[in-house]
Amino acid sequence: MIQNELSREARIYFRDELRTAVAAAQSDAEGFQEILFTIERLGVTLTGKILDLGKYKDPINRLVRESSPREYVAKQKSQWHLPFAELYDIVRDARNDALHSGTIARHITKNAIRLALILEEALMNHAIFVREFMVRDPTCAYLWQPVSLARQQMLANGFTYLPIWDELPEPPNWKLLADYQIAKYLQIEPKQKKTCLAKTIKEAVIADELRLLPAKTCRQDQLISELIPEYSHLPVLVMDGNDPDLLIGILTPFDLL
Repeated sequence: MIQNELSREARIYFRDELRTAVAAAQSDAEGFQEILFTIERLGVTLTGKILDLGKYKDPINRLVRESSPREYVAKQKSQWHLPFAELYDIVRDARNDALHSGTIARHITKNAIRLALILEEALMNHAIFVREFMVRDPTCAYLWQPVSLARQQMLANGFTYLPIWDELPEPPNWKLLADYQIAKYLQIEPKQKKTCLAKTIKEAVIADELRLLPAKTCRQDQLISELIPEYSHLPVLVMDGNDPDLLIGILTPFDLL
């Protein structure tokens, strides 16, 4: 079976599709199907044919074998990691069973997530630029918003940091609002928590009750290798090449794992 070459754009597309499918599966313990649909679409792209999940195993496994360092580790540490081909068979066979509910479906979902993470690594193994790893159009906080909204966005999405445009200094610049800073702010006067939540971020910052963190910025065409020597636990904000104040993405350590 002839394997089509995946372009850089196609790799990023399927990486993003897998991430979306994994996020859905993580919020629904029985929601493994979207991951498998994405893998099937990848199979169609690689073969140029509409087949079934089993028929896509060889070209997809070849992609993983040629691109994923994890497969080397699986051979060396088989007591900890299943080879991709074996995991693929387990998920395929389980999906073909008549019923998927309860404990069985949750088990399939866990294995499907593992399968997707291996594929994601293989798709991105040759990526070198910031634009290939960054999350585009990140959720931001704004000074005019109440602290309660920023807190809600963090809790609902599992965010640790939110980019925020700080217009208070001269010149204005991008900063980061951290979850631990909000936690500290809300504990200043625990009995006044509702009042603290109702304040705007700007009011809390001006009162020196809430601190915004300096943010490191970069361009989307920068090499990841250029950032690594100075990389910290904080996200890096990605700016538009033509407008250094226009935020187009965010890059976190998690995106590079």
